[in-house]
Amino acid sequence: MKQITTFKNALSLVVALTLFSSFSYAGNIHASKPRFKTSFQHDFKHASLIGTEVHDNIIRVTFSMDNTIRWAYYSVDGRLLGVVHNILSTQLPDDLQGEIKEQYGNYWITELFQVSKDGDSCYYVSLQNADETVNLRSTPDQGW
Repeated sequence: MKQITTFKNALSLVVALTLFSSFSYAGNIHASKPRFKTSFQHDFKHASLIGTEVHDNIIRVTFSMDNTIRWAYYSVDGRLLGVVHNILSTQLPDDLQGEIKEQYGNYWITELFQVSKDGDSCYYVSLQNADETVNLRSTPDQGW
């Protein structure tokens, strides 16, 4: 088990993506729109586009697919950087669910999401009890 106590190392990708979206503005999306739109339509053929936001050189796309809201992050040249979506604890792989139940049985989940990139997924969870908050990150095939 790898316990992550700070967001600096554990959630660096998510923090960066969140910062991009938190401070988004209407940047120069018009110049990149053809490449971005083509990439998005190719990557998510059955998705419903909800909106886009631009910050610096990152485009955050909010969309709906399979009855869930997701966020895809693209570079302005249309390269998919990653996809984020919230999940239920029952959607975690069985081994990760088991580790949480075994080692953090007196905690509750306050946040849980999946980050996918290049066919690999990792999971981020925030667990809390009356005394502390613990943040964990899984790595592909290595547990928490």
